[in-house]
Amino acid sequence: MADKLSGKPVLILGLMMFSLATLFTGVAGSLSSLIFYRVMTGIGEGIFWPAASLEVANVTSDKQRTTVMSLYWMGYPIGGFLGTWMGAVLGPVFGWRVVFYVAGAMGMLVALLYAVLVKNDRKPADLIARQAAEKVPLRTLFRHAPVMMMAFYYFVLLAGWWIVLLWAPSYLMQVKNLTIGTAGTIASLLGLTGALGGFLLGRYCDKGDFLRRRNILMTITIASGFLMAAMVVNLSVPLVIVLVMLLGFLGYPITPIVLSITAELVPLLYAARPLALS
Repeated sequence: MADKLSGKPVLILGLMMFSLATLFTGVAGSLSSLIFYRVMTGIGEGIFWPAASLEVANVTSDKQRTTVMSLYWMGYPIGGFLGTWMGAVLGPVFGWRVVFYVAGAMGMLVALLYAVLVKNDRKPADLIARQAAEKVPLRTLFRHAPVMMMAFYYFVLLAGWWIVLLWAPSYLMQVKNLTIGTAGTIASLLGLTGALGGFLLGRYCDKGDFLRRRNILMTITIASGFLMAAMVVNLSVPLVIVLVMLLGFLGYPITPIVLSITAELVPLLYAARPLALS
């Protein structure tokens, strides 16, 4: 949708869908309605992220892509920190529904502000024509092994990442006997260290080439795997906090690095297509 139209309207659409579904989650009266609203939340999020990435890509150059993507993604861990902390604080006092009301209202406010404040400059006609000519057909991307391998890698890694992320508060409450507020606050520390790690590793990647980005991605993937596995060891609460903060520092930069690497993999198709046709 973002490729066919433009990033801004699709971004606003996804954010509004995400926010409304989040708000309606708070009024869910049954398990089936709760599941429906959460599915709609996921669809809205799925619409939002690619459009937002396109918006960022339109105002950056290749040499600063990872850094700018990291700055953009800093909002994700910082928002995750504030949201997790807010849920841990508001939930026990006002009930779980209020948390969804507040989160949904905040999302709709951001969508409105983006619609009013962000102005997209109209692209020159020659640039629009050139970008249209350079677009790779979707079916070609699905046949390109490097792109599909990156997609599969990202899926597997985030599956493990979200298991740990969502399981951490329950682990801290059930195994370490912490309150929900304390457990939620500790889990939210991922966001603060994640924002720092995203910026520092993004800057380091942009000072090198494709090989550096690939090596950094491989290194933090292996290190994150060991840190996730260490969560099952009987550690003290201070060590768990250190582990959580390290996971955030290494884990959150993965997305902007993956986006940057994938963006470099796709243009290789342009060079390969004439050869294939001949």
